[in-house]
Order: sequence, then C-alpha cells, then structure tokens
Amino acid sequence: MDETPETRGRAPLRWLRRMPVMTLRRRLVIAFVALVTVAIGLVGGISYSATVSTFNAEVDGTLMSAAATLAAGDSPPTTEGGAEFHSLDARHDADDPTVSVAQRIDPSGSVTVLRGFAPALPVSDTQRQLAASPRAGIGRFDVRTSGTETYRIYTLALGEDHGAVVVGRNLADARRVLARVAADTVLIGIGVMVLAGLVGWWIARQITRRLATLSDAAETVALTGDLAVPIETTGKDEVARLATSMRTMLAELGQSRDAQRRLVEDAGHELRTPITSLRTNARVMRRYDRLSDADRQRLLDDVDGELQELTALVNELVELATDTYSGEPAQRTVLAQPVEKVAERVRRRSGREITVIADESQRIVQRGAVERAVGNLLENAVKFDAGGTAPIEVDVTDGVIRVSDRGPGVPADELAVIFDRFHRSETSRSLPGSGLGLAIVRDVAARHGGTVTAAARPGGGLVITLTLHDHVSPNSEVLRDRR
Repeated sequence: MDETPETRGRAPLRWLRRMPVMTLRRRLVIAFVALVTVAIGLVGGISYSATVSTFNAEVDGTLMSAAATLAAGDSPPTTEGGAEFHSLDARHDADDPTVSVAQRIDPSGSVTVLRGFAPALPVSDTQRQLAASPRAGIGRFDVRTSGTETYRIYTLALGEDHGAVVVGRNLADARRVLARVAADTVLIGIGVMVLAGLVGWWIARQITRRLATLSDAAETVALTGDLAVPIETTGKDEVARLATSMRTMLAELGQSRDAQRRLVEDAGHELRTPITSLRTNARVMRRYDRLSDADRQRLLDDVDGELQELTALVNELVELATDTYSGEPAQRTVLAQPVEKVAERVRRRSGREITVIADESQRIVQRGAVERAVGNLLENAVKFDAGGTAPIEVDVTDGVIRVSDRGPGVPADELAVIFDRFHRSETSRSLPGSGLGLAIVRDVAARHGGTVTAAARPGGGLVITLTLHDHVSPNSEVLRDRR
C-alpha cells in the first residue's frame, strides 16, 4: 500500500506503541543502573586521572634526578669515550629504562649525544637560552617528537658557559600502560554495570512483587466488587504499611456496605407500615362523601399522623445516611450550654418539667450533634413518661450526661439492643417514632470516642448515660478557646 502523509505521520506512533510498557520495575532497574553507571564513571575517571598525574609526576621526578646526576659530572659514558653506544627503538630504553635519551647542549647550540639514538633531538629556542644562561639549576619540561616516538624531556642549565643537559623518557611504554589501565577500568565498569543490573532487577522484583499483589487485589475489587479479597502483610516497611491500610480500608468499606444494606432493608420494612396505612386511607377517601363528619375528621387526623410519622422517619433516615454533622467543626464547649438549650426547647414543646444539674466540664465537641443527641434522649423520656408528673432529670458531670425518667422502663433483656436501628419494644410499638432516635445518639457518642448505655432507674424508669470525649476527626477543624 502506498504511503500517504497521514500514514507516515502515524508510523512513529505505531513504533511507540510497540515499545515495552515502562513498568515500575523497569524504572527502578534503569534508575539503579544509571546511578551505578554515574558512580563508576566518576570513580573511574578520578582514578584514571590520579594514575596519569602520579605517573607524570614520577617520570618528571626521575628526569630531574637524572639531569642533576649528569650536571654533577656522573654522566654515562659518551661515544667519544669509547664506551659501547646503545641505540634505542620503541621498546628498549638502553642501559637505564627510566631515561631513553641524554644529550648535552653547548652554549653555541651544538649537541652531544650521551645516551640514546643519533641524530640528536632538535634543539628549541628555549633550550638554547638555557644553554647560554649564566645561572645554573634552571630547568624546563617539554614534550618532543622524533619520528613516530614521543618523549618527555627535561632541560637543565649548567650555567657559567657550561651549556645544558637534556634527558628524556620515551612515552610509548607509559601510554601502553595507561591504555591498559583505561581498558581494564572500562571492562570492570561494564562488569559492575551488568552486576548492578542483575542486583537492581532482584531488588526491584522484591519491591514490586508486593505492590503487584496489592494492584491485583485492587483490580479484583474493581472488577468483582468483592471486598473480602485476602491481602498478605509482611515486614514493616512502607509497602507493608500500605497493605495494612488497604486491608483495613476494605474491611471498613465492607462493614459500611453491610450497614447500608441493613439500613435499606430495615428502612424498607419500617416504611411499609405508614405507606400501607396511607394506601388504606386513600381507598377509604374514595368514599369520602359517604362518611359522617366524625369519620371524615378521624380519617384526616389519621392521614395527618401517618404523614408526620413518615416525614420524621424519612428525615432521620436522611440524617443517618448522609451523616449530617460530619462536616460540622468541633469546638471547646461547656456541655451545660447545649444541654440547657435543648431542655428549654423540650419544656416549651411538651410542657413537662425538666431539671438540669450541671458542672462546668468542657469537651471539644460538634455542638449541633450533641444537641441532637440530648434532644433525642429528652424526647424519648417525654414519650415514654407521657402521663408522669415528676420532672425529668438531666445531670451533667465531668463530660457525662445522664437523662432519667420515671416511665415504665425497658425489660432487662432489651437494654443491650435499644440503641440498634429500628428497634422498638413490644410495649412501644403503639407509640409514635421510628426507632432511630437512640441509634443516632449512639452514632454521636461514637463520633466523639464515647459510649451510651441504658440501665433501670431505682424506683422505676430508665437512666441513659451518654459519655463524651474530645472529638478528633481529620475532616473537622478543632477550634480551641484561647481566652
């Protein structure tokens, strides 16, 4: 197929899609190898530079020592002295392997070969100046080339018209040694990089294996909705903490989902009664013109009562489902203030006498939630002690709120379950209410790290004890009294 501008533009994209996925494991291996590579490069470069510097310093020291020896007159025999002359090539340094060539330069610039090859190395202007210098001991280093060989040379002035001596070292052997050092360094670096890749892969595998397990668990939950996925936890590092947190989160989600399902089931059960009653009344209202005035009034009162009960039930269901007070900021509060406020409201509404005895104890609480809880307790006491004349007593001491009534009380076997949602005892089913009021009180207590309990009151009645602690929540702002 002919290639068009559009297909040419998509070709690089197809190539990118064929590239392997850059997983976390690959990223860790690449990062580990890159780090080791940089470290090897730095260490190898510094070591090689140090080796070169050390070798050059050693060569320069040897040349200076040889030049000083020649200047002192202890020079090797020359060709004029009849001694054997040793010619040099690239692999032999004559009698002294540290000195490849030795020459003497007269003040006039003529050269006498003391050791090494002939002809002599050419004389530079700097060397002529040193040979003609009246001062002795002045030296200069230089690099000279003769044919294919390179020499490191040192020229030392003898002073007083004695010329200068020149000693040199063939750098061929040194360069071969340094080349071997560089090659060995590169080979060792490559070997270490390969080893680092293997070690990095093993370490990345150990790290990502548990992360892969967590990812599989999360994908299983997303695909199946099953929150009971087993998650193994080993070690005490960050991955182990993540696994523990994820397991706790799934457990909390499972409990929340179960609680929501139970709430919906219980709500559906409780809603059937008023809805059925309303449906029955609606059928009766079809014959509204046939009813007497008294029957019509009873029907309307019944419908109104059922609607009020249904409205209260829906409101409490919405409050439980949406957690109305979850976003309310917590603030330091004298508990007597919200208790007295709620007591006054219930007094006006019911006409009952309510006595409040309170100290100045304070807690960091969500005030609206506390008012709702205390209101539910007082309304519950008024409802079950409707015919009573004795006051309902409220006692607030050291963060503990007690509400006492003189009603019929609760059977001992039901004291532990009256705070369950939609629980209504046999004696209270004829009374208005949804069975959610005390459940809301329990939720408020739990939100403040406290408890709520019920017990029989001596002499008859019921005592409900609400214990509150400082509210601490990541979603609420704690406002402290700075006065």
